[in-house]
Amino acid sequence: MDKNALVEGIWRAHRHNPEALLLLVDICHDYKITTASLWEAVLTQIRSFVEIARLEIVNLEKVLMQIRNIPHLWVLSQMTSAWTYLIYYPFKKASNPVSETSLWQCVHAVNLLLQSCPVDVCVQDLFSLTKSLNLPILALAISAKVENKEKEIQTILNQHSKDELKEGYEKVKSLLALPQNIEDLLAAQEKLTI
Repeated sequence: MDKNALVEGIWRAHRHNPEALLLLVDICHDYKITTASLWEAVLTQIRSFVEIARLEIVNLEKVLMQIRNIPHLWVLSQMTSAWTYLIYYPFKKASNPVSETSLWQCVHAVNLLLQSCPVDVCVQDLFSLTKSLNLPILALAISAKVENKEKEIQTILNQHSKDELKEGYEKVKSLLALPQNIEDLLAAQEKLTI
């Protein structure tokens, strides 16, 4: 059976059904169907389903993790849009003070950004969100994705006390893979207080 024809048939007949769309994604993944125009449309539809709560955000994450190693899909506008949506999602849903669940979700998003995301995501607005949520340690981690990172790092350090940074670091250090330069910086900050 022609898998491309099967996928196109499912797409045409059932693209408005979230379960059928996830089946289509699995077929594409299993049979290595990487047609850019199809993936552009699929990512658009999945994000739409997440926005209207017909799919959970974990479904979008699963799809993005399945296709992150397909370089010719990295140039798709919906690939960048979907990754941006996934990374920003928990920050936009959280409120201050941040609950443990929201903190874990935000940390997970930062880990995705730093370790899994194959596209350039504009993180400038994430700095604003981390500030409004009082999550400076996550802002430091995100600074690894900024071109002028030294300036951003210094701004964060100037805006927060060493104790505040240490407390934030202690909360997330077992969950967050901080870039080495940020860990070194925090260790140096700690030595200054001894």
